[in-house]
Amino acid sequence: MRLESKIQTEILDYLKPRGFAYKHEPVPTGIPDIHFIPKKGKKNYWFEVKRSASHKPSEIQLYIHKKLRAVGDKVYVVWSLDMVKNVLSKT
Repeated sequence: MRLESKIQTEILDYLKPRGFAYKHEPVPTGIPDIHFIPKKGKKNYWFEVKRSASHKPSEIQLYIHKKLRAVGDKVYVVWSLDMVKNVLSKT
C-alpha cells in the first residue's frame, strides 16, 4: 500500500502547473490535505488524500467537508492521481 505522502506529492506535481495548489503543513485537524484553485475558474477544490478506498475520513473531517461544501467549495476524498484527474475533467 502506498503512503499518503507519495500520493499527495504526485497530485501536487500535477496540479501546480494548472493553478494554485498547496498542502497544509502541518494539516490542521479536519482540514483536507490539498487546496487547489485552478488558473481559469472560481472554484476552490479540496482533496482529502487517503491511502486506499478502505481508509475513511474521520468525523471531524466529514464535518469540515460539509462546511466547505456549504460555502460552495468542492471537496473530494481521493486515493490516486487518476481520481483527481477524473474530478477535474468533469467539473
